[in-house]
Amino acid sequence: MKTVQVVKELDGQRWGTFVYQHPYGTIFQTPEIFEVYKNTKNWQPLFFAALDSDKNILGLTLAVIQKESGVLRGRYTARAIVWGGPLIESAEQRAEVMKCILDALAGGLLNQVIFVQFRNLFDLSLDKKEFIEHGYSIQEHLNFVAQVDKEEEVLWDNLASAKRRAVRKAISEKIEIKRATDLSQIKESYAVFKLFYKRIRVPLPDISFFESIFQILHPKNMVTIFLAYDQEKIVGALYLLTYKGRATISYTTSLPEYQHKRPNDLLYWEAMKWSSKNGYRVFDFGGAGNPGKKYGVREFKRQFGGEMVNYGRFTRICQPCLMKIIDLAMRLQKKI
Repeated sequence: MKTVQVVKELDGQRWGTFVYQHPYGTIFQTPEIFEVYKNTKNWQPLFFAALDSDKNILGLTLAVIQKESGVLRGRYTARAIVWGGPLIESAEQRAEVMKCILDALAGGLLNQVIFVQFRNLFDLSLDKKEFIEHGYSIQEHLNFVAQVDKEEEVLWDNLASAKRRAVRKAISEKIEIKRATDLSQIKESYAVFKLFYKRIRVPLPDISFFESIFQILHPKNMVTIFLAYDQEKIVGALYLLTYKGRATISYTTSLPEYQHKRPNDLLYWEAMKWSSKNGYRVFDFGGAGNPGKKYGVREFKRQFGGEMVNYGRFTRICQPCLMKIIDLAMRLQKKI
């Protein structure tokens, strides 16, 4: 068995080729997303690749440390997120490679973050043993995925009747969907996100995240940004990450005072139609919450005709006492 070495840097072309050729490779492990994270304020990407003695890639993973602004606030909000992955090449060395990657991740993160969380985009049940041995717990987490390599009429028929009515409502209200082509549209749509996320009291990435997505991914056709207009005003937005036959919703919202015109429904429908027409096979709705908790967005997404999957999440609490304090503070904030 060849010796496994873990490195923090890798030639971008080799890295990108490995992800693209891996059957479970997604946009969230690419060098381009690394650059987006690196250019986002208060975010820090961490990359680890496992190599054999001949420098062949055996596996890799990409994490991002996210913090809120401010020294004290950053200290109490630091968390590390891994979307998808790790990607492992060798079946016979899978357990060893997984162990090396998780060891490297722990060494780079445990003193910096409150928790590490893998948000799985495919079935990682084969690796549960390694995750548990590294201190991770397993949580259920739902998502919806739809096959969109179909005729538009079929996609339309797959929508729930209530959703078809909502799309018709948006059209009758003269909501128009356009695709972003200019950075000024990103800035304008960010104001919509800020209003919504302030209302629901959920952290929103700095505007540099959305600008970096546009500046880095848009020229490579790795993102399409749909904007909902009411006359000349942006009232909603949907960021659709596109890579290797898969279109994934990243962020989406609309202004509360326009929700009766159903811009969200039209955004989703237009994104699905666009994905189908442009050769994408899978439409990923970007998560549907824990099955044991009420989540209104779950029913909204269910009505677009996707299949519900439960790939779960793996979470390692690095600072248990601090985590308990934060959980208590969040519960109190919600009650207030």
